[in-house]
Amino acid sequence: MNDIAHDSLPNKAPDEIPFGAIIRHHRRRARLSQVRLAQIAGVGKTVVLEVEKGKRTVRLDILLRLLGALNVRLAWSSPLRASFEQEWGKDDA
Repeated sequence: MNDIAHDSLPNKAPDEIPFGAIIRHHRRRARLSQVRLAQIAGVGKTVVLEVEKGKRTVRLDILLRLLGALNVRLAWSSPLRASFEQEWGKDDA
């Protein structure tokens, strides 16, 4: 099994992040079967299998359900994050 350096992931493009490997690693550490993870996340068992095998076209909401069921949180960064957070919630004028 490949080790993934946590500091190497933020510099990866979203399609280069090994979400399947991350999910599989956390699922196994949690001692969950693919079926049980699917039940907890509210997705089909085939989804877990496909994601873990590296399927590249997964809906974001499904990916977030799987990660959330494993207590994995995503962070985002952007050069415009501070200005977005200042303006977020304001009415568009």
